[in-house]
Formats: sequence, structure tokens, C-alpha cells
Amino acid sequence: MVRLVVPAPPGGNLDTTARLLAQRLSAVSGEPYVVDNRPGANTQIGAETVVRSPADGYTLLYSGTSLAFLPLLQKVGFSPLADLAPVAQVTREHYVLAVHANSPAGNLAQLAELARSKDGGLNCAAYPGVTAMACEQLRVRLDGKATTIPFQGVAPTVNAVLGGHADLLFVNSASAAKLVASGRLRVLAQTSGAGLSGVPVLTDRWPGFLLEGHSGVLAPAGTPTARIRQLNRDINRVLQEPDVLAVLGEGGQYPVGGSPQQYGEVFARTYAQYGAIIQKLNLNLRAK
Repeated sequence: MVRLVVPAPPGGNLDTTARLLAQRLSAVSGEPYVVDNRPGANTQIGAETVVRSPADGYTLLYSGTSLAFLPLLQKVGFSPLADLAPVAQVTREHYVLAVHANSPAGNLAQLAELARSKDGGLNCAAYPGVTAMACEQLRVRLDGKATTIPFQGVAPTVNAVLGGHADLLFVNSASAAKLVASGRLRVLAQTSGAGLSGVPVLTDRWPGFLLEGHSGVLAPAGTPTARIRQLNRDINRVLQEPDVLAVLGEGGQYPVGGSPQQYGEVFARTYAQYGAIIQKLNLNLRAK
């Protein structure tokens, strides 16, 4: 049996994709895959579960971008770069900046004006990872007139904005699509590649704004190369299945695949890019 550890609660994109992978990998490989949700501590609990597991390729981690820069934000007992071995990148994601449909902010300029006029500025709802980092970058762009409000997952983050408990959020484009279509959310900006006509791209308006999402499978360091190659081959095969492509597309995720080495390069680049942002923003959260 292969245990696929997900460092997030059930219901979000990470969990949904992991369950899809587990189902299809079970069929492709003939080995039963079981999803094990281990949320908490900004993905640290789930990651440590895998790091401390036997390096035999039967306990795997399915995680997102935030894992790469986790040690830069808090004290952890492991190094994602040294203690985990890349198996395969599974997806990349695109994001939008959205507000409640009734918000007086209809564009980024009006959002900045609203931040200046509102006592205490704006509340930016965020779930762990790249959206929390986006809120921190927004705070700087709005001259300190924004506060990051953390939530445990996508659903409570969205509900905070819909319920009027937060002013805005950064969220996967597909997660926002139905709410935008139903008139409950309004999109003010998007990341490159999100493909929304007439919506400005964040980096065009705010050069250097970093909001990059991806997910992938990793194994404990020291896992035999032959086992990693086998897992990589199975994942790449699954990512070519039409049904899998359709489900990923509905969730705003784009299949990637490729070699373990390619995923390792993406992982290391993410660490470096977000490391520069964290240093620039002076986010010394490890001391807190």
C-alpha cells in the first residue's frame, strides 16, 4: 500500500487532486494508494510525517508551493531541499485578486483608494502558502494599509470575503469562477496565464509581484532511484488521461509532469524567488 500524505484538510484543490491521483495511480500501478490528510502548521506536520518515514517509496507527500519556502517563515526540523526527493510536478495554478461583488473597489486604483480611506486599511484573507505571501506583498503595495488574516483552507477564506469579514483575497482562478459568474465576487486582477479577458495582470500593474502556484509528489530523501523512476513514470502516464485532464481543468489546474530533475529545478527556483521576497519584506516570522 502507498500512503499519499496531504498536508491540508479535505475539500481544497490539494486534497481533491491527491484523491484523483490516488485513484488513478492505484489503477495504473496495481498498488493501492490511500490519501492521508495531515494538516497543520502551514504544511509542516504533513511534511514531517513523510520526512520521518522509511525511504522506500511507499510513503509520499503531495504538496504545494509553500513547502519550498516553509523554512524561511518558521522553524522546522527538516529541510525540504535536502530531506525530500522530487518525484514529479503534477500541476501549476493561476490566481486572481477578488473582492466582494458589492465592494466599492472596481479596479486596483480604487482598491488602493479604499485602503487609504478605511480605518486600519483592508483585511486580506489568506490560506497557508502563496496567497498569504501575496497578501504580505499587497500590504507593501498599499503602503501598509492591509492586514493578512489567516484561514486554514480555501473554503473558509472565500467565505470570509463573502460574509463581509474580509475585504479581499487571492484565490485559484477556478475556485473564484462560479462565484464571479453568480455575481458574488468581482475579480480585479489576475496572474499571467489565467486567461481572463479585460482583467489586468498583477505584474503589469505591480512589477515584481510574485504569485506562483504548483503542486507535486515528493518522497523521503534516500528513496531508491529505481522506485522514484517508477513512480514518476506512473504519474506522467496518469497526467495524460483525458478524464484526469478534464478534472484538473475544472479546478483551475494545469498538468505538468516531466522528470524528477525538472521538478527539483522548479522547487529550488521557488525557494530562491520567495526567499528574496521574504527578505525584501523582512518577514522574520521564524522569530515569532
